[in-house]
Amino acid sequence: MLFSLTLIGYYLSTATYIIFFVTQKKKIRSAARCLLFGAGVLHTVTIVSRYFLAGHTPLTTHHDTVSFFAWSMTWAFLSFRWRYQVKNFGTFVSLVIAGLMTIAALSSQTMAELPPALQSAWLPVHASIAIIADGFMAMGFCSGLMYLLQERELKKKRFGVFYSRLPSLDALDNLIQHCLTVGFPLLTLGI
Repeated sequence: MLFSLTLIGYYLSTATYIIFFVTQKKKIRSAARCLLFGAGVLHTVTIVSRYFLAGHTPLTTHHDTVSFFAWSMTWAFLSFRWRYQVKNFGTFVSLVIAGLMTIAALSSQTMAELPPALQSAWLPVHASIAIIADGFMAMGFCSGLMYLLQERELKKKRFGVFYSRLPSLDALDNLIQHCLTVGFPLLTLGI
């Protein structure tokens, strides 16, 4: 039930971000951000409840891993949002998060017993740091995709839909650098 509510929250947030991408109305962007924040909070509650139900950190099944990946990307984006005002970044990030949550929803949600080989205090530390790093790397992917779309518009000198809705190449380059600056050290630490 909690996971379903979280999924609906992410879908609503993504739909609202897409509407914002088309209309460029600031109130819609604020609503999308609030929906994403609410979905992130619900997702946190879902992960914590699965922890108590399973008796261990829920990072051992496909469902839990993909779900945690979406959760880490959500909070990475929300933490970046306060520092970087990148136009329409939320649209791209929320699409990836919604895709990840769809994959998690289609996976078996059965909680497996932790095998003896994984019963270590290092498992939650290793897995969570590595997946959080992946969240930052996925944000770098979204930034890179936006960069390529904007660069294509500029090279063709035919300014279409993306040109006015995407930030400058410099702003995207800075965002990519920051995502990788956080993601790579975390990934190194997690591995």
